[in-house]
Amino acid sequence: MLDVVRTNGQREERRVFVALDGETLRRLIAEGRSDPLQAALGFALSRPEASAVLVGVASASEMSAVVAAAMSPPPDLDWDEMALDDPEALDPGAWAAA
Repeated sequence: MLDVVRTNGQREERRVFVALDGETLRRLIAEGRSDPLQAALGFALSRPEASAVLVGVASASEMSAVVAAAMSPPPDLDWDEMALDDPEALDPGAWAAA
């Protein structure tokens, strides 16, 4: 999608990337009988190119939730349906400063 903005009478074009909105993403996760933490960990742990997954926590209860989510069965989610596959969106060098 292309976003056209006029600044001081000059036309400036910025590329805007469309991803799933939060509500749709939460619905898909819930339909897969999962929660956001389980979904995030399930995706990261399912990647064959990842040999480890690092998760930051701020409390013992957060650590317990992460361990429980990691030990649960992988969520039944269609990762392809949630994928962002625009090459420019995935290349940090192509991102414009906000």
